[in-house]
Amino acid sequence: MSYLEEITPQNASGRLAELYATFEKELGFVPKAFRMASVSPELLAQHWDYLRYYLGHPSLSPKLTAAIRLLVSRLKGCDYCIGLNRGILLQQGVSPADLRAMEKDPARAPLNEKDLALLVFTLKGVRDPHAVTPGDLDALRLLGWRDNDIFDALHHGARQVAFDILIDAFGVEPEN
Repeated sequence: MSYLEEITPQNASGRLAELYATFEKELGFVPKAFRMASVSPELLAQHWDYLRYYLGHPSLSPKLTAAIRLLVSRLKGCDYCIGLNRGILLQQGVSPADLRAMEKDPARAPLNEKDLALLVFTLKGVRDPHAVTPGDLDALRLLGWRDNDIFDALHHGARQVAFDILIDAFGVEPEN
């Protein structure tokens, strides 16, 4: 639940009912954050399309994108997203010990060198965008990242900040 007068799956109709059915089919449940966004079905549909893009991203692995969301949410203090993305990473085989280490020091995330560099860059960009330099991008390119991947990673982190703000401002409670 949230502070908003959200529409439950049982009371949804039209496009929103279709979205809820998709969430049930593809995720196995309707996340509380999505129920919060039910007050704006068009934006919820856009957000789902955005997430599906990242779920099937050709270069950014699901583990990398979940790590981005988790660590950005830790920066913002969004308990809902921290818990949700911890669960996703655990389902992807990340151990609780690796999760704790990564949260304490993102450079210890259980990722390959290439993904780890992009994760650290993304956190730098979210934390202090003015600190990003052309040399940061050059280093990522040397590891094989293309500019669209670098852009997509930082975009994912920046958009996570926005969603964290909405979730916290509207009082979305963590998933059970």
